[in-house]
Amino acid sequence: MLVSKQKNGGFTLIELLVVIGIVALLSTLAVGGYGAYRKAALVDLAVDDIISKAYQMRDRALHGESEEKVSKCFGFSFDFGGGKYDVKEFEEDFMGKKQWADGAWRYISCDKSSRVEKDLEIDEMINVVRVAGIVGDFDIRYVPPFGEMRLLTSEQVVPEKVLFTVVYGDSVQAQYSQKFELNTKTEQFNKNVEQD
Repeated sequence: MLVSKQKNGGFTLIELLVVIGIVALLSTLAVGGYGAYRKAALVDLAVDDIISKAYQMRDRALHGESEEKVSKCFGFSFDFGGGKYDVKEFEEDFMGKKQWADGAWRYISCDKSSRVEKDLEIDEMINVVRVAGIVGDFDIRYVPPFGEMRLLTSEQVVPEKVLFTVVYGDSVQAQYSQKFELNTKTEQFNKNVEQD
């Protein structure tokens, strides 16, 4: 009588361990890549949010949109401390008075004593760590009735271009960073700035 050996169609323990090892290695690489992608995407999204919020503030100052249905000034305050800028958005009451200055009638702007600030809604790990062209604290303010942008700084001369560096983390040398530029003459932001 002939006895034939039947081979089961299963896997050996060694084969299963090899496959589990390969899956674990690929998973580790994927998670690391995802983490890097997430950090870069958060920085990019924060820059987009700041720029779009600035244009929204300009439009609200231009069209007089506020919850109280009165003209308001809107803007950002940049307060430097601890190696980074604390960025807040604000609104202030519009004074609506005119004054002759520099050969033209100008509005006497906004009432800083009525300022209401709130934190900028971006990820807590995202920081503005450098602003080239300005030293110290400053405000970017949009003023009715034309939505005119004003850069308020302690310096006598307002630079034509201001370069912002936004990073993931606290360091200027952070691996995940993005720069964007504000042209104070055209009042336009440019995200397509050459990176280091």
